[in-house]
Amino acid sequence: MVGTGIFTTPAQIIASTNSVGAALLLWALGGIVTLAGLYVFIELGTALPRSGGPLVYLPRIFRRPRYLATCIFAVQFVLFATSASSAVSFAANILQAGSIDRSGSYASNGLAVAIVTAVCLIHAFLPSHGVELSNILGVVKLGFLVAISVTGFVALGGRSNTPPPGNFIVFDGSGTVEVADALQGTPGSAAGFAVALLHILYSFFGWQNANYVLGEVRRPKRTLFKAVPITVGIVVVLYMLINVAYFAALSKNDIALTGIDQRSVAAAFFEAVVGNGSFVQIGVPILLATSALGNVFAQVFAMARVKQEIAKEGLLPWSLFWAREELFPATFWAVPRRWVDRLAFLFRNWTTRPSPTRAILLHWIITVVVILASTAADGARYVSVTFFYAESWVSLFLAAGLLSRFRHRNIEWLLDPVTEKSVFYKAPTLVVVFWALSLVFAVSAYFVPFRQFPTSAIPWYVVPTVGTGLLLVGATYWLLWATVRNRFGFYVRDRTLNHEGVVVTEHIRIEKPPERVEMIHSVGRIRRGYEIWTSL
Repeated sequence: MVGTGIFTTPAQIIASTNSVGAALLLWALGGIVTLAGLYVFIELGTALPRSGGPLVYLPRIFRRPRYLATCIFAVQFVLFATSASSAVSFAANILQAGSIDRSGSYASNGLAVAIVTAVCLIHAFLPSHGVELSNILGVVKLGFLVAISVTGFVALGGRSNTPPPGNFIVFDGSGTVEVADALQGTPGSAAGFAVALLHILYSFFGWQNANYVLGEVRRPKRTLFKAVPITVGIVVVLYMLINVAYFAALSKNDIALTGIDQRSVAAAFFEAVVGNGSFVQIGVPILLATSALGNVFAQVFAMARVKQEIAKEGLLPWSLFWAREELFPATFWAVPRRWVDRLAFLFRNWTTRPSPTRAILLHWIITVVVILASTAADGARYVSVTFFYAESWVSLFLAAGLLSRFRHRNIEWLLDPVTEKSVFYKAPTLVVVFWALSLVFAVSAYFVPFRQFPTSAIPWYVVPTVGTGLLLVGATYWLLWATVRNRFGFYVRDRTLNHEGVVVTEHIRIEKPPERVEMIHSVGRIRRGYEIWTSL
């Protein structure tokens, strides 16, 4: 959840609002929207505590046409859920720490590809150590957020290298955003507030990652219900304190200028408080790179497992290949088992925790393609924003499905398919309505021409156009995969395969569809009398 957005996004926020009070209120509103969505996902996750997130929830809510919602989610997730933006951010900050100004060059792209490759190899062949490294980097990121918050209180006390900007004297703060003339639109307009809130919601993006990997979590219901809200709540509070810290040391125009100069607001903040020393020139970029690296670790771990679940549904070409898991090194490199037993003290973590190596390979391929294909300086970031926009559509479908069935939320559709017990938590209907309205705003406000810094090389309409187009691409894929070939006499039958402990749904062609069959569900329960023939 904590990437590099909190260190750069405030520049766009203040440039769009030209008001300190409005910016802080929008950050608070973004936190409330995030918590509302979190409690909706807690309801879904506790009802269906398996890896996959929306991949698991959508088929339970939208059962007809079968596989349509699943295909829409699968297409946008496989193609746009990458680690490219975080990897490019890591490379840019490392090069900045070394005083190498080559953003968007071969050096930056090469370093981004190298770090993604290293993280994927660690998660593939050292999965336990990959999780441990991710946790360590998470602690470092949290410590950096706390350090900025504490330094902000120091600046509020008057201990700063620069005069206090006086942002808390009046609601809008002192001064004005002088760089607004270089941007589109009028600062402080309704469109400016809308765009500011969109950027804030993007900064909070990632809170749903726990639902992606619930199958990897011990006692998933308890963890999702107790630990995740506390963690997200802490991050929301820290984000608010960090923005207060920025405004305590920097004027509105100084914050907005970081967007023009392509600097982080965090670096400008520490420069204003402690001076332009080696810590600002080297230490802050390294800390920002560490934050981005932690995001890469978390994304590879979560996104690869969702892609594996998509492969298990049989929706990808060569699904069995992508769905397989490996126990390194015995199975992947065909190393004799006796060698592993003799070196058990080295391989104890490698041989007890299987890893979705093929899905990680798929994630690596798409991430590298995005990095190398992003000729514009912010191309990888726009891919990430487009994924956020497409995910907003998917979340809106989930919210609409919950609301359309809220009168029946005690019966069959929310029952766990294994235990047949009802979920123990339900999000209040008002919370679901509030979240749904927020998502309607998110998917519609992007179609309003918004204010961009001159350094942005991609037009504003790319994100909503491509993000909405992904829905149509997913629907087209479903149409070709599940419907059109039926017209030529090829019907689809589900067959469950258990290949080396991995349960995969295979779709095979038959000549004539029978009326009813028995189907083994992916979790092992037989569902009798379920019609899975004819058009899906």
